[in-house]
Amino acid sequence: MELYRQPPECKFCAKRVGVRKHGKSRTNLQRYLCTSCGKTFQIDYIYQAYQIEMKQKIKQLYLKGESITNICNDLGVRQLTVRRSVAELEAVA
Repeated sequence: MELYRQPPECKFCAKRVGVRKHGKSRTNLQRYLCTSCGKTFQIDYIYQAYQIEMKQKIKQLYLKGESITNICNDLGVRQLTVRRSVAELEAVA
């Protein structure tokens, strides 16, 4: 008897319906595509800066007025990663 594995929940829109496999990452981790919102995601990441929680911390510290250098040092991520998160934040505003 084979068990049916339920697809993971989309990290962006929180839906399970329409989530399907979408290849593998360079590190051989499974990628998924959400057909509801059109975004791709992974369940696990090698580099922790790509976790949704880490991006939220970066944005929270930036909105508090922390410098990009301080954010990098506090969270242990590269400047380019912080700059990309800040650019996403400013594009939405």
